[in-house]
Amino acid sequence: MPIDIRQVKTDVASGLAFVCAMCEKWQEGQAKGLPGCTGKACAGPLSNKVFPEYIGPIPEANFASFCFRCGNPVVKFGIKVPGKDKTLGVCEEHVKLLDQLTPEHSVEVPFFLLLRG
Repeated sequence: MPIDIRQVKTDVASGLAFVCAMCEKWQEGQAKGLPGCTGKACAGPLSNKVFPEYIGPIPEANFASFCFRCGNPVVKFGIKVPGKDKTLGVCEEHVKLLDQLTPEHSVEVPFFLLLRG
């Protein structure tokens, strides 16, 4: 199923993470009229995950090269979830928001911010 970039922009503007908006499972869920995606246990760093069910056009090895939240290619930070191999990029705007968020499952979800040079 091809990704509709206009819809990705709309979804991200409404609060969906860019990685989710680019995922085929999100697109499938929307096509079926679901309130979310068809992934069973997929989530981002606030749930101590790094989008484990992602299927889409962006290679997972490139997840550190753009902001996982908005898709901005100018990243200054990376989130590394302990025990996970992937690092997620974060732009300057959204790294500030992380301090204001409460993790879904526990306030002790240990993610680290890594300064990017």
